[in-house]
Amino acid sequence: METTLLSSYNPPFKLEKYKRYESQGVSGFPIKSNFSLDGEKLASGFSDGCIYLDDYKSSELIRKTKAYKQVCIDVAFHPVIPNVIATARKASR
Repeated sequence: METTLLSSYNPPFKLEKYKRYESQGVSGFPIKSNFSLDGEKLASGFSDGCIYLDDYKSSELIRKTKAYKQVCIDVAFHPVIPNVIATARKASR
């Protein structure tokens, strides 16, 4: 099982010891995560093609949505509309 670890945004960079998201796997893909504008939610794509939406404070899974058959490599919250998320998948050959 793989673990997503968070660190602070400003130097000196420190590992956030108390925030761990262990239920999702990335399987070696360069997968990105994104915070909601209010900082309360963390959205991530994963190797199973799903989007995971977690509560940042509690690290609890809010919702899991199947987006693709392939890997979901990126997610981004809309900068104005808070309930809209854009995603990207790994291109198949």
